[in-house]
Amino acid sequence: MGLLAVVALTIFYLGFNFLQGKEIFSSNNSYYTIYDNCQGLSASSPVLLNGMTVGRVKSLQILSDREHNVLVTFETQRDIKLTDATQARLISSSLLGGKAIALLIKEGNPLKNYDTVPGKIEQSLGDTVIEGTLPALKD
Repeated sequence: MGLLAVVALTIFYLGFNFLQGKEIFSSNNSYYTIYDNCQGLSASSPVLLNGMTVGRVKSLQILSDREHNVLVTFETQRDIKLTDATQARLISSSLLGGKAIALLIKEGNPLKNYDTVPGKIEQSLGDTVIEGTLPALKD
């Protein structure tokens, strides 16, 4: 009976972490990036390369000592090799405001596990529409 309880608790723990987007037996590379504002990005948001999911956002943390920027930790598959010229672009993944990180890999020196990738925020479709119509509304 005790063995059944241990097995049930282990399955519950692994299932709960899986639903949160955490991998227990991960063989992925982890990297950091910093954004001024990451509204819509959350833990387990996808990391994309050429439109394909190659990883997940692991965690987000506010850096109070750096003007409240956001430190994002993300994982990629082990065979994806990032360089020091790589950009982690924050993009809109849906019209409803969901965000994802799109990697733009360029030639350069290879990064090591837990290195920092420069982050860049791309304007969302909604922001583009508002920015384009706002001058017409003011007239």
